[in-house]
Amino acid sequence: MTSKRIADTLGISPSSARHHLIKLQEIGLVQHDHYETINGIRADYLSVVDADVSIGVQTDDELYDRREQTTRQMLSDIVERFFAAMPRLRKNKMKKPEIFNGDLFTGMVHLNDEDSREFYTMVRTFLDTHEKKRTQDERAWEFAFLLYEAQE
Repeated sequence: MTSKRIADTLGISPSSARHHLIKLQEIGLVQHDHYETINGIRADYLSVVDADVSIGVQTDDELYDRREQTTRQMLSDIVERFFAAMPRLRKNKMKKPEIFNGDLFTGMVHLNDEDSREFYTMVRTFLDTHEKKRTQDERAWEFAFLLYEAQE
């Protein structure tokens, strides 16, 4: 996608989009893909780099408040998309009740240090293995997964 298309999609100025994209390129999250000439103008097409991102919500420094705000917004956006998808998912479930199409579950588990590390590694490995589409019948599933040591 070009910075102009991103600007149009987000409703921001092309220069602002380009500024942010340069920053994303600098930290290795966006890369040059190819050039195309559009109406006589050389357009730089960019693509997302296959990378895991951790914003370091446990890091206590001058950026803590920004990281917390970003984390809250990310989770809020996922919850909004989840509820927006519910009518479609309910309709699908009525047509084909045998098909699993999503769930939200919460609770408490009791793990020692070794079990918590094993559980995290198992989930992370599974997610890493399935982050790219491998067959035509696979569909995208969005997730948000929180796991932290809680107080009882």
